Amino acid sequence: MLDRKLLENIEVGDKIVFDDCFLDKHNIVEKEVDEVRVRSGASGDVYEDYMITTDKDEVEYKRVIEVHKKNKNVLLIVTGSISAYQSINLANKLKKMGYDIHTILTDAGNKIASATTFSVITGNKSITDDMWFSADDIAEIPHIKEARWADTIVVCPASADFIAKMAYGFADSIASATVLAFVGMKKEFENKKIFVAPAMNNYMYTNRITQDNIERLKSYGFKIINPVVGTLACGDTAIGHLKPIDEIIEKITKRR
Repeated sequence: MLDRKLLENIEVGDKIVFDDCFLDKHNIVEKEVDEVRVRSGASGDVYEDYMITTDKDEVEYKRVIEVHKKNKNVLLIVTGSISAYQSINLANKLKKMGYDIHTILTDAGNKIASATTFSVITGNKSITDDMWFSADDIAEIPHIKEARWADTIVVCPASADFIAKMAYGFADSIASATVLAFVGMKKEFENKKIFVAPAMNNYMYTNRITQDNIERLKSYGFKIINPVVGTLACGDTAIGHLKPIDEIIEKITKRR
């Protein structure tokens, strides 16, 4: 039987692994409301299709133990907004859904949400600016390496400062340089997507300068995950609060 919550989070092109044949990855080739059709190529070149259902009355002993996402490489960029701590939850949930998560923290982001925490949650060493040209990493330029690796970049939260830097092509940190390289690569790799989730004070968000910068990002193909009305760091209730994490995840998984 297929867990209904798991069904909501998988899509055609993903691969799943069952507990009774953990060496094989089965391709999701069709998805319906209550079931998916999977294709197994375990028997040489003979492919077998069969349905996995969420119906509790259906006799089915298979249990999904792993999900391998299509477009699974997600680079999370954390910038200097007080909402940075919420990105820890975002990374944790995406990891559990089968995504491979890398993280880059700006200096300001690292002061709010520790790079060590992201490293532990994701299982991958977080990147900070002191690693740009360190002796250990000089052989691999991090902003190019990460831009090539990522299928999806999620800037969450995106501060007004970082939005402005992205809009005008700044490359003064690993984070901003990675975004610039990634957008340049989109011409060669059309599957690459970049999402930006602003979070800031309402006066900063509604400021014409910030809004112009956001429109500029949209013109370059950036997907904007608009903030909502909520309690801000100053105590006011207004627009500028980070969109709920589950809604951000929905945008990422649907890639639109």
